[in-house]
Amino acid sequence: MIVAGTGNLAQMTDSDIYAENVSGAATTDRVVSTDGTTWRYLDNNTKPAAGWDSNADFDDSAWSSGKGSFGAKNGKIADLGSGFVPNVLLNQYISGTSNDVPVYYLRTKFDIDDVDVSQVKEITGTVLYDDAAVVTINGKKIAGFDDGSFDENGYGGSNAGAPKTGTVSAASDGIDIGSLNLKAKDNVLAVELHQGRANSSDIYIDLKDLTVSTVLPQKEVRDVSLQIGADETKRNLTWLGESGKASYAQVAVKPSGWKEGDEFPEASAGKYRADQVKSGVSGFYSNKTVLKNLDEFTSYIYRVGNDDGWSETYTFATQDLGKKDSFSFLFAGDPQIGASRNTENDTKGWVNTLDFATEKFPQTSFILSAGDQINDKGDSEESQYQGFFTPDELQSYALALNEGNHDSGSTLYTAHGNIPNVSFLGRVDSSGKSSGDYWYMYNGVLFMNLNSNNRSTSEHRAFMKQALQANPDAQWKIVSFHHSIYSAASHATDDDILERRSELPRIFSDLDIDAVLMGHDHCYTRTYLMDANDPQTSDSNSVTDPKDGQVFYLTANSASGSKYYKYNNDSLTDFIALKDQSNCPTITNVEVTRTSLTFTTYFTDTKEMPVLDSFRITRTDTEQKAEPIKISKEKIRKVKAGKKKISVSYSKLAKGVKYQISYRKAGSSKWKSIKSTRTSKTIRSLKSGSRYKVRVRGYKTVNGKTCYGKWSESRTVKVR
Repeated sequence: MIVAGTGNLAQMTDSDIYAENVSGAATTDRVVSTDGTTWRYLDNNTKPAAGWDSNADFDDSAWSSGKGSFGAKNGKIADLGSGFVPNVLLNQYISGTSNDVPVYYLRTKFDIDDVDVSQVKEITGTVLYDDAAVVTINGKKIAGFDDGSFDENGYGGSNAGAPKTGTVSAASDGIDIGSLNLKAKDNVLAVELHQGRANSSDIYIDLKDLTVSTVLPQKEVRDVSLQIGADETKRNLTWLGESGKASYAQVAVKPSGWKEGDEFPEASAGKYRADQVKSGVSGFYSNKTVLKNLDEFTSYIYRVGNDDGWSETYTFATQDLGKKDSFSFLFAGDPQIGASRNTENDTKGWVNTLDFATEKFPQTSFILSAGDQINDKGDSEESQYQGFFTPDELQSYALALNEGNHDSGSTLYTAHGNIPNVSFLGRVDSSGKSSGDYWYMYNGVLFMNLNSNNRSTSEHRAFMKQALQANPDAQWKIVSFHHSIYSAASHATDDDILERRSELPRIFSDLDIDAVLMGHDHCYTRTYLMDANDPQTSDSNSVTDPKDGQVFYLTANSASGSKYYKYNNDSLTDFIALKDQSNCPTITNVEVTRTSLTFTTYFTDTKEMPVLDSFRITRTDTEQKAEPIKISKEKIRKVKAGKKKISVSYSKLAKGVKYQISYRKAGSSKWKSIKSTRTSKTIRSLKSGSRYKVRVRGYKTVNGKTCYGKWSESRTVKVR
């Protein structure tokens, strides 16, 4: 229970005991809160006598008292930034000087009434501080924040512009709970608050809450992201987790009738172990794994973590999978969460854009980001990444990242990315080993994502040649990177942009790239087709059979609305077919077929998503006339009954042929069908004790026409 600073009990209601075990006994006791705890504090630039932080009977009667938060801004109660206004004014200055008091001392006492003190396994809490803080219980340190070094006077800490958030997790941080000598009554909680420097403008402390627990809390899992795989049958996964034990992704075909909140079907799930390293975020590990052999037109559910703590359950669905099958993806310009100096608003704009876009285009295969996921490196970086990963869509649609200049130079970019086919070419060492150029294939289309923060044109050229050699049959070739070389706003005349513009377009034309997608300049720009730097001017919104070396370039505006740039009147404009700066977030839907690429850009400030622009590239000569399709009759090799499921395997047909598996319950005339690209399939969520008939046939889609082979002989099996 919460106790006032000198022993006056502040009773709590039943609602303050927020966790119980199955027998009804409380497993947690919240012993400190901002509005429920009275502190004694010393703010007169004197150091208290020994025992102040450990002795319950220490005489603090001459100290001041109050309930948090505590602080000052230029000697007054005022906003320190981001809405942090202290409740109690601390004396900021040493008497007779303009120098700040270097160290403040705060103490209170708490009782542990609602749990067995001998069974306490963890102590958790939240501290808001500026500039450094050390927290102790009964004289033993349980947490320190920016307390790495203090000078002889006690000055030191973050010198941040606004209070920072610190998390207390004593046992998780290696503190021996037994060494704290916890008692049922009169435990001493103490805080040393340090000023960053003698001329700082502010000081702040708020120990918002402290909870003792007889059970270890679930380890946190966050920043879960489904990401693009090496090809359409794979998805990469990445997440941050507090647990340093072996961690996994568990994935299952979505059971019939399963809905959000239902128990995860662990027994039927596949298990993928994650590669795990320290993330660069204090207390968190970066986890990465790859989901393989996904079937088309299939809904999956998954969760990540381990028994220390699992994420919630997420869903994703596959579409057409296979070379030359049509698909679409969304291209998003710089979300740059935090660029407006309001992370919450930027996150909301990003969420709205993806909500509106995926509602309009639910069959989207993946989301391609132009880079600058976040705005600031350092103290605000991880909170901005949390904002970036907030949209539910980033757990349900694969994400393909580009490294922006605001992402670059920090290993948090690679900690949050699980990049396929990554090269050492294009790497930025300060961003991590997986920051290089990378490629992936999707339904026969080659995507090459370049790290334009690396300005070595020769490295990018070498990488693209390697990717093209590895994928000689790619039907379209699309390049993306962050720094737009053909834009209409502030960055258009930057020296580094002019350098890239003088070198990259010739290479793209020589390699016969079809389209280049970019960001960075926060202004929509579409070029004419470009042969190197030579614009092929036309007023048309489409082109048929472009000549070899003619490339289409598109620069996206911000997808979150966090920042916009004005037109650059000093910039060349001969390459611009259309530009727009409506100070409105946008997103581009790219439709891909065997014979066309269509780029349609939408405003996303409203759910109606009015069209900004559209451009189409069409080919009429990409394939010779297809020969008649002949598909052999399928043959079932084996049928095996399981608990509420049937596993069926069948013969492999010709290259490119996929499989349709149909089944019906005995006595029913209605066949149900599922599809697969593999020669085995498990049919789930069947009724135990019932007999089912199963049959299989092959099918193939060419030039938009689907042809089917003959059904196999049906097999009957009884489900356990």
